[in-house]
Amino acid sequence: MECRSRRGTVTVTVEALKLPLDLAAGSAVAVPGAAPSGQSADDRDEELKRLRKLTAEQAKTIEILKKATAFFAKESDR
Repeated sequence: MECRSRRGTVTVTVEALKLPLDLAAGSAVAVPGAAPSGQSADDRDEELKRLRKLTAEQAKTIEILKKATAFFAKESDR
């Protein structure tokens, strides 16, 4: 990850942020619109599975952002 600031470019690595490798890998997930109300139980189960996966990925993203924020706050105090 690279970030530009008034002081120049800072390269942040997974090691510097102390992130587990699986969090650093990350992936983008498209979020389609809501499914129709007349869906079957199997469709609802698949939708629930997709939403749980999306929620887990978003939680990982939030964790990365928290660590990056703390890292850059620490760096800007120097």
